[in-house]
Amino acid sequence: MPRRACQLLILLLVLAPALRAADGVAFFEAKVRPLLIARCYECHSAEKEIKGELALDAKAGWQRGGEHGAALVPGKPDDSLLFKAVSLKLTSPRRR
Repeated sequence: MPRRACQLLILLLVLAPALRAADGVAFFEAKVRPLLIARCYECHSAEKEIKGELALDAKAGWQRGGEHGAALVPGKPDDSLLFKAVSLKLTSPRRR
């Protein structure tokens, strides 16, 4: 393989995670944040109020979780309370 092609391949491999991260941010802003605003922020944001010790308007809140445990379980969506809540597998006490 020519030297220039090798350099380009190495550059792409180094930049690939950053490019995927940018796509992830765009997806989050386009799809996830609007869902959280519409369905969760009323009870789980610092702007309104924080119920169940779960703040979903900041990354630290998702990582910490709330009274009922972890909001997100990386790599295990079926164990994630947030995933269950937004996919209608779990109803908050307020919505029952």
